[in-house]
Parts: sequence; C-alpha cells; structure tokens
Amino acid sequence: GMLSDTRKNDTVIRLCRAAIELDQDYSRAWALMATAQRMRLYATGDGDNGAIAASRALALDANLAAAHAAKCGILAAGGDYAAAEAELAIAMSLDPESIDVHRDAARLCFHQRRFEDAIRHWERISTLMEGDYASGALIITCHTALGDMDAVRRVAERTIARAEKVVAAEPDNGSAMGSMVTCLIAL
Repeated sequence: GMLSDTRKNDTVIRLCRAAIELDQDYSRAWALMATAQRMRLYATGDGDNGAIAASRALALDANLAAAHAAKCGILAAGGDYAAAEAELAIAMSLDPESIDVHRDAARLCFHQRRFEDAIRHWERISTLMEGDYASGALIITCHTALGDMDAVRRVAERTIARAEKVVAAEPDNGSAMGSMVTCLIAL
C-alpha cells in the first residue's frame, strides 16, 4: 500500500504543480498539493509538510473547505489539536459533504483515539464514494479497538466486495489488494 500511495501522492503533487504553473491563483490545486505533500511526508519521512501550499490556498480563497481541511491536517500532525479542531469546524461548515474534509476529520479523531467519531467520518466517505475501499481497513481498526467484532465482519465483507471490483479492473492495483488482505485477516 505505502509504495503505491507514495506514487499516487507524487502524481498528485506533479499535476498540481503543472496546474499552478498555468494559473498561480488556482486555490484548489494548492489545497490538493498541501494534502498530498503531507501524506507523502508521513509515508516516506521526507519532503514538505504542505504548510506553504495550504497557506497559499487559504490566502487565495478563505472559503475553500479543502484548504481548511489541509490546514487542519498540518496542525494535527504538529500536535496542535485545538487549532486543528477550529480549522476543521470551518471546513465542515463550508462543505459538510466534502470527502477531503471528512478524511481529515477522521484522521484527527483517530489520532485522538475518538474511534466512534472516526468511524462516522470514514463511513460518510464510504457513502459519498460508492467504490471506496480505502476507508475499510481504517474503520476495521476502529471497530477492533472498540471490540465490536460484528461490525468488523460487516465492514470487512463490504470492503472485500468493493476491492474485488477494483482488482478485477486493475489486476496490479496493490492498494486494493492490500485492503483485501487486511480484511481477510480481520475475518
């Protein structure tokens, strides 16, 4: 999973840089790049934490939910949970149906060991994105921590079904295969 995630983040960063070269004021590209940079740093231990790109996105568009979500993630990674919560509240009020916002909300709750809340946000992503399998393993981790094995089984079965469709279409999708393995182990 890690390698393909790093490759995916590298691709996102490259595409965002290309978009920004065409339009310096493309706030969405700056916000997306900030999150990809932070995730890449988390996975590999090197690179930029996305703070500069997030600040640029917010300076261009203070009402962009994804930019506040990116800022929330950066603050949380730095251990400033109070400030992260404040950014998240803004992001949520701006776009309560944003997958980016729910993803950062889930991560923040997870770091704080607020597993029920993390589950709620990852389940929202699962509903908003019909083919989402990536949230499955994270939801399973939360249900396991809470000792709810019926929920583990239910989520594992749903996630395997979703990941199988992806693997059928893309046999070399390591991320989908990794999710299936995680779910099979959980079952």
